[in-house]
Amino acid sequence: MRRLNNLFFLVSHLLIGICLAAAQSQKQRCYDTGNFTTNSTYGRNRDHILASFPLNVSANGGFFSASIGQHSDKVYALGLCRGDSTSDACYSCINSSMHNVIDMCPNQIEAISWGGDPPCIVRYSNHRIFGVLELEPSDAGYNSKDVQLNITQFDLVWESLIGSVVRKASMGSSRLKYATGEAYANTFQKIYALMQCTPDLSQKACETCLTQSASYYQSFGHGKQGGYVQKPNCWFRWDLYPFYVSNASTSVSLLSPPPASTSPSQPSTNATITTGDGGISTKTLIVILVPIVIFLAFVILAALVFLLLKKRKKIKQDVEISNDDTDQIETLQLDLDALRVATDNFSHVNKLGQGGFGSVYKGKLHDGQDIAVKRLSQNSGQGDQEFKNEVLLIAKLQHKNLVRLLGFCLEQGERILVYEFLPNSSLDHIIFEYAMNGHFSTKSDVYSFGVLVLEIISGQKISRQEESESLLSHAWRNWNAGTAMEIIDPILRDGTKSEMMRCIHLGLLCIQQNIAYRPSMSSVVLMLSSYSISLPAPSTPANLDMHSTSESGSTIYESDQSKHKTSQVSINEMSISELDPR
Repeated sequence: MRRLNNLFFLVSHLLIGICLAAAQSQKQRCYDTGNFTTNSTYGRNRDHILASFPLNVSANGGFFSASIGQHSDKVYALGLCRGDSTSDACYSCINSSMHNVIDMCPNQIEAISWGGDPPCIVRYSNHRIFGVLELEPSDAGYNSKDVQLNITQFDLVWESLIGSVVRKASMGSSRLKYATGEAYANTFQKIYALMQCTPDLSQKACETCLTQSASYYQSFGHGKQGGYVQKPNCWFRWDLYPFYVSNASTSVSLLSPPPASTSPSQPSTNATITTGDGGISTKTLIVILVPIVIFLAFVILAALVFLLLKKRKKIKQDVEISNDDTDQIETLQLDLDALRVATDNFSHVNKLGQGGFGSVYKGKLHDGQDIAVKRLSQNSGQGDQEFKNEVLLIAKLQHKNLVRLLGFCLEQGERILVYEFLPNSSLDHIIFEYAMNGHFSTKSDVYSFGVLVLEIISGQKISRQEESESLLSHAWRNWNAGTAMEIIDPILRDGTKSEMMRCIHLGLLCIQQNIAYRPSMSSVVLMLSSYSISLPAPSTPANLDMHSTSESGSTIYESDQSKHKTSQVSINEMSISELDPR
């Protein structure tokens, strides 16, 4: 019976894959940037250069670029075949695409064609396109059938796989930037992904193109059983069956399959990962994963605040410490013996955690104050002066939403940072309401991140108990009224306006009521690091002026995800839905 189920699953996905490949094949975009007259020099140059491409692309490893003509009659063109295409398949695809783009765009001075299976790109223009990243136009589609697995677990595996394939593809050579990858979604089901860029792009440009493609797909095809995005410089596709020819040198594989616990014909919504002594339920797994994700969010927040405040005063590490700075350093310096006493000689019982930077211990000073002691590893190679400069920088980087640095120690080869200790009982309560009520998802984590961004930018708590409206309502009202600068904490207003407005914009995108519109954390990182990416307009935030108070007195905010349903493009399980960008 299991073999029959597996066979049926494979056959059904192959049929869906055929439909998806058919939807992906032979697409042209004729740019509206201008036309040329029939039998003009530009037209003859275009036809001449494209006619040479089937042979040149297939003979040069699947990628070829060239130009012909002079001045306004000069034509630039490139062709790209998928990384697993044979020479014959590449020739056939380029030849077919070349004829199609000429037929469909007879007089346009710019056009692009995505065609074939496996696909290829043929593109021409009247301006230089080699090594230039262009993200539009796009062609995209997805399989309308939903993923029949635990979506939270599936998303974690999917995003990890996509990130690995993006890195592998973008780190390719100047002849091939292509990668495939696979990972187990559960015991019986693999996820397959393929990424490729035109190899004339830089590593960073390729990574940007692929990350944007994956993020764009998630905005409309999240939870579906496969899809694709095609752009002028890259394409991305994933599915639940192998649709490419695997090559060890260009592929990545994540993890071994988890032990079998359910039948493939009856996917579990509360799967158990079995171990030798029993099992760990999904709810327990969530409790383990949530602190990790929250920690990563706080790391990003710390970096965000650092970038904002860095604009106010640049501190060069190679500058000698001034007399005032020396006085401040001395007031922060703590005695090593006192820290040994406070932590019971760095006892294992007091250890809170350990990472690549070193270990963190809980301690108590002689005046009764609880502290967190970060004991840095001794193999960093950093000098004493550099360490003092960093301590001074951290000391000056104080904010009500950040953990406060109390002091440091630089004795006997030790490099120690001492912070105020924050009890995590409220965090425990938050994690337990997520685990028991089932509200946790990667998008609820994005929501929390957006709230924290707005809190840091405004210098206010979300509840704004002294005000008549919550921080979310306050931010949304001012954004719509065009007075978003009113949201910003006065101590930050002398910074770069565009950066602060971008942070507010990003925060509002993260707290949108429709969870499908919220960006993934990988997209958030990209939006923070690249100002060439335009942000979409945010929609209404979730839970405006709605909050409840837990028994511990902490205000807990949750997104009412069950009340808002995303409209479906098609109810035909075997149909393919396609989107064109606005």
